[in-house]
Amino acid sequence: MLTDYVCIRNGIIVLVETVIDLTVNKIYKKLKEELTVKVTNKINEFFALYNWDYGQSLQDTDVIKFLSSIAELSYITATFTTNDPGNSGAIVTAKFNEIIRPDTLTFNFTFE
Repeated sequence: MLTDYVCIRNGIIVLVETVIDLTVNKIYKKLKEELTVKVTNKINEFFALYNWDYGQSLQDTDVIKFLSSIAELSYITATFTTNDPGNSGAIVTAKFNEIIRPDTLTFNFTFE
């Protein structure tokens, strides 16, 4: 006996609030606006829809690796928050019918 069936499910968007803490040398303090634009552009490129698939998880190391191409940044950390407290922190997982999308982006600069 051979059977076949198709299961159709709605896709679900998992909205993620992202907080990125950036440590920068104090000589770049006057260039904070330019750094903010650089980081915003890189994060928008990272979260571009063509870079994401359903079921793909989000890890803080992926964001850190992507932002590490900005030479002025000396230390980077990323924290994620979702509506599900058990699916927040350094890793956000998505089920096969879920896709991760950014909600709020916050950048905290520390100049040392």
